[in-house]
Amino acid sequence: MRILEILDRTWNVHDLLVRGIDESGERVSEYLSSQGIEWRLGDLDDIRSAEALLFKGAMIYPPGPRNVTRSVHLELMKRISNKPYVTLFGEPREYCWLSYDLCDPAKAFSVAPGKRMNRIFFPSYWADPEVESWEKREDRICWIGRPMGSRIRAAKKLIEEGIELDIYSKRPWPLEQWRGFALDEMEISRQYRYRIVFENEWTNKYHSEKLFNSIKYGCVTFYGSDASLDLPQLKGAYSPYSLENVIRRDELAPSILSNIKQFMFSDSWKMYSMKTFFDALINKLKEDARERKA
Repeated sequence: MRILEILDRTWNVHDLLVRGIDESGERVSEYLSSQGIEWRLGDLDDIRSAEALLFKGAMIYPPGPRNVTRSVHLELMKRISNKPYVTLFGEPREYCWLSYDLCDPAKAFSVAPGKRMNRIFFPSYWADPEVESWEKREDRICWIGRPMGSRIRAAKKLIEEGIELDIYSKRPWPLEQWRGFALDEMEISRQYRYRIVFENEWTNKYHSEKLFNSIKYGCVTFYGSDASLDLPQLKGAYSPYSLENVIRRDELAPSILSNIKQFMFSDSWKMYSMKTFFDALINKLKEDARERKA
């Protein structure tokens, strides 16, 4: 199957082809080739040469006529191409709302699926959380993320409680705890026992790679997200964010660390693997192709 991924100015799945498909070390490109998949990145002019199409939800951020026009154009091309296709949403609904509204939910995967779409998880790679050496880390809390109102307010409350906090981001926070840009997320995370992770949006069950990254680096994580988000395979491997839970962090840590180790050294982590991600997209495209032939 020749799959054409429509080029997007924000992010492209094609960039992942050089990564490992799972813990085996086989590259995504090699795995796809073994499955008879030719994956190319191109624009709408290349559609004729493809057997199946991958679109991404078009960003309307900032809002404007040009972005609205692109969203509508992409939706029209899906319908007139007469080819199997899938739409992939890697952003919260608030950032590409028109594509969410116009798409066929049966042919879409989203990291913010709400009640309409199929769930997909951001793909990532496995890492040893090194929980055995956890106590050698700094007994402080790390927060990696750009400054947003909810994050700044939460950080101020933590600071008022006397909790030691180090904050990393490209954009400066209006707090003296800001330490600059985290050039290497893994290196920074492994210095700390604890980490706070807030999603960019707390709606429509949005779930990014942030939580898994923190867990696989061995941090006891306090996670802020949509209250309706359900992650049963991760149960016990993190704590929902609250000021009370952060204060009780020493008490909560042993159980969370045990569950982190169990999660990362079982097949459960594969919910975030490249293989799971690409298999979901390819199987959906093949399903659409069969339905068109029937």
